[in-house]
Amino acid sequence: MASEEADDLAEAGHVIFACGLIQTFHGDFEEAAQACAKALELSERIGDLVLQARCVTYLAVAYRRMNDCANCNLAAERAFEISTGLAMVEYIAMAKANLGWVAWRQNDHAKAEKLASEALNLWHGMEDPYSFDWMALWPLVAIAFARKDFSRAVEYARGLLDENQHPLAENLRAIVRRTCEEWKTGAEESEIANFADAIHVARQLAYL
Repeated sequence: MASEEADDLAEAGHVIFACGLIQTFHGDFEEAAQACAKALELSERIGDLVLQARCVTYLAVAYRRMNDCANCNLAAERAFEISTGLAMVEYIAMAKANLGWVAWRQNDHAKAEKLASEALNLWHGMEDPYSFDWMALWPLVAIAFARKDFSRAVEYARGLLDENQHPLAENLRAIVRRTCEEWKTGAEESEIANFADAIHVARQLAYL
C-alpha cells in the first residue's frame, strides 16, 4: 500500500509540475507558481530530489516573471543547492541566472554580471545546450547599456536571436533584431533609442 501511495504521489507530482511548466510558457505565472509549489510539496513527501530540483527551479522562474525578487531569491538559492548535489548543470545554471537577475534588480551589477556569465558558460558547455539564454542575457544587456558599452550590449542582444533559443515575444524580438541591424550601419542614435525601447518592453513583458 505504501508503495502504491508513493507511486500515486509521484505521478501526481509529475503531472502537476508539467501543468506548471505549461502555465509558465503561457504567461500564467501565478498559476504556474502555485502548481510548482504543490508539485514541490509532493516531491518532498516521496523524497524525489530530481523532481524537487525541477519544481523549485521553475518556481523561481515563475516568481521572477512575477517580479517577486524575495521569493525568486529563496527558490533560486534552494534550486542551486539541490541541483548542485545532483550535478544537474542546466538547473545549476538556471539558478545562477535567476540569482543574477535578483542581483541586477538590487543594483549589484558586479554580482549580476558574474552570475549571469557563469550561467551562460555552464549552458554553453553542455553537449546539448539549454535554450533559455535570455534569462542570463537580459540583465547583461541592461548592464552594458547602462554603461554605454553598446558594442557589448549588441553582442549580448544577438544571443537572444539565436535560432536554438526559446523565441522572445514577437514585438520584443523585432525591436532586438532592428537594434542589431542598425548597429551594423553605424546608426548609433537610433540604436540607443532601440535599446531603451527593448529594455522597456522586456520589463513590461517580465523578461527583466
